[in-house]
Amino acid sequence: MLRAHRLYQMDWLSRIYGYSQDEIRPAFDQTGNLSLDIDPKLMLALDQLEDDPVDINNADYAHLIRVPGIGPTSAKRILDQRMRHRIDAWRDLHAMGGVVKRAKAFVGFSGYRPEKSKQLKLDMIQDDRTA
Repeated sequence: MLRAHRLYQMDWLSRIYGYSQDEIRPAFDQTGNLSLDIDPKLMLALDQLEDDPVDINNADYAHLIRVPGIGPTSAKRILDQRMRHRIDAWRDLHAMGGVVKRAKAFVGFSGYRPEKSKQLKLDMIQDDRTA
């Protein structure tokens, strides 16, 4: 069941989130299998967003939906909200349907930049394995 779920997640990453085949490649291990322990979107974000967090107040839709914890609906809400005022608190993201616990390591806004330490990311992976 979990393997089938991971395949559906990969399908969404390519069809809905717009990942290319080359961008998805890091989600597979050396034998060509997906990890059953880590969500593929989280794994790709760790690979691609680790050193360059997404600025939630300036990023376009395509960049927002690549952040773990932000899906198509919450990305649209973020874009709508930014027309009224800047997002400057986690409660704003939470109110728009974002999952702050997953997004926190990959987004920034005025007054907040993610920790350079990988500990926060490692905690997220551990939480994903127990979910």
